[in-house]
Amino acid sequence: MSVTENENRKMWSSEKLFISANDFFEDLISDIYEAEESISIEAYIYQFDELGQRLYKALHESALRGLKIQLLV
Repeated sequence: MSVTENENRKMWSSEKLFISANDFFEDLISDIYEAEESISIEAYIYQFDELGQRLYKALHESALRGLKIQLLV
């Protein structure tokens, strides 16, 4: 299946440049809570520090809502 140029623009219509890692993770966690079907995250490093625990909590609560969660580390 090929994606038309118009469909490609729609998929990338809300790109955002993050200068701060904190801003990135705040948006990521917010997006996790707003997800409706599934969440897929790929990370090179995952630490169970304060941020890792917040991310885990958001993913866990989303799984309890019935979402499919994929975390590749």
